[in-house]
Amino acid sequence: MQINATYGELGITVWKKFKALHQLDSYSGILSMYAAARLAKIILQSGENQPALNLSGEVEALLRPYWQGQKQFTSGMFGRHIYSVGGQAAAWQFCRGLEPESGPALVTAAERLLALQSRSPEGIFDNPDYPEHGYITCDTLSAVCPFLVWIGHGAGRRDFLDEAAAQFLAHYDRLFDRRSGLFRQACIPGETPPPGNNRHEENQLGALCRPARPDLIDTMWSRGNGYVAFALAELIYDLPKDHPDYQRILEIWRNLLEAFINYQDRDGMWHQVMDDFGSYPESSGSALILYAMGRGIKNKSIDRDRFVKPYRRGLAAMMRFVSRDGSIYHCCRESFCPGGRGTRADYALWPWRRNDPRGFAPVMLMLGQANQVEQRTGLIPPLHEL
Repeated sequence: MQINATYGELGITVWKKFKALHQLDSYSGILSMYAAARLAKIILQSGENQPALNLSGEVEALLRPYWQGQKQFTSGMFGRHIYSVGGQAAAWQFCRGLEPESGPALVTAAERLLALQSRSPEGIFDNPDYPEHGYITCDTLSAVCPFLVWIGHGAGRRDFLDEAAAQFLAHYDRLFDRRSGLFRQACIPGETPPPGNNRHEENQLGALCRPARPDLIDTMWSRGNGYVAFALAELIYDLPKDHPDYQRILEIWRNLLEAFINYQDRDGMWHQVMDDFGSYPESSGSALILYAMGRGIKNKSIDRDRFVKPYRRGLAAMMRFVSRDGSIYHCCRESFCPGGRGTRADYALWPWRRNDPRGFAPVMLMLGQANQVEQRTGLIPPLHEL
């Protein structure tokens, strides 16, 4: 890659690196395909036609087996209801009119999600490994809210739009921490499941990555907050402005982005434990925050004068963690209740990995949005100047 590459060109390089290293049949693969599809649209709008057309056609070909029913399972908590039909990537394509034939399969998947997905007693989507105990996680928002909003738009289904808004607000009520202005990752009331119900990993201290006790995980995790910011960015853009919950969600969106500024370090990054600068700078959460911030700057849903400086500083800082060959550094590995306790110390000690599959989509989203902000507003410099 040339040192004078554009944000979009670097995004394509990151996509190629992801494909060379990882499979698509996972929630991180689905989100990466969404990021690539969106990147193609943005590059096409900026006039770089051939790279964009090639990328757009590639993603459409990769997604077709999903919504055509040729994928039996794609890993992730919502694999059988969302990811197996192409998840956010297919839903966004359908909403934008790019794959109208996918509509029936996606509508059926959304109906199955609403009818069959495990829920807490309050109706919040939860993990079926914890039946009737309400394992609720903020990661869910990045999966279900965009998926339902985009299919609701494309198919004219108000019930999908209503569910997306209701799920976001219910998660907000359970997981938002008013003291910090950030989101906790999860809460696990009730009993934990018996051994063998799920796959768990060991951290560097040797303890199982499973909760030792049911409780609210009182740690502000970088990627978890990034997932919330991502979901909000899509809701604010695509939830109808006359929806009864729109104004409340818009207020939450603005307040969360405002809170993020308080936890940005001097270099421009956000850390693995958001309110602990002694934990390491974490790239996937930082990239998702910058994606959300860039979307707000572009569509003027936030105060540009307030956010352009931290946005530009964050982009510059992130370039220390994205190499010219598309590799991603300082991305937290798969993380839920590390150490069996999920304390701040456990999250801080939970290691990062080079080229972890969960790090690519956030960076592609960030770079695509930066390309759009540069082209449409001129508020940030070209990548080589940054």
